[in-house]
Amino acid sequence: MHVRFARHVQLTNCTLRATGGYAFWAEQGTYDSVLTGSLVTDVGAGGVRLGRGHVVDGLPAECERHTVSNNIISDGGFIWQEGCGVLAQNIGDTNITHNEIARFRYTGVSTGWTWGYGPTVVHDIVTSYNHIHSIGMGYLSDMGCVYTLVRVHVCPACGNSH
Repeated sequence: MHVRFARHVQLTNCTLRATGGYAFWAEQGTYDSVLTGSLVTDVGAGGVRLGRGHVVDGLPAECERHTVSNNIISDGGFIWQEGCGVLAQNIGDTNITHNEIARFRYTGVSTGWTWGYGPTVVHDIVTSYNHIHSIGMGYLSDMGCVYTLVRVHVCPACGNSH
């Protein structure tokens, strides 16, 4: 399921399986989506993707306020090995919590996805209380249960991160 320019998409107690890519992708212009109490399994890439990889710096976030909670997200990367259990790119105000994420060839949860030192739209992503196990499985490296990649601005005047 791939949604763009949508609000208040709610998937509760669903089964999403046998996909060629990500099972659920809330992309550009999508706000307030919820995936809860569901089974996501047998996916070609990853389980859940929020946001998109390329945004224009200086513009506000175009994908915010998502919840991914109390799901079983398992068995992925069969076509695209770099698929994550949950991939959250260039988003804000998002909670990824109380999920079981297992048997992916890459990372369990990957957040941020912003390279460089300029401003970013990424903010307020909470990843907590997930049971992440059996990832990597000898296919890829440079991974972790939770992988974060976010730009941090260090103020030249005071030396603090803002």
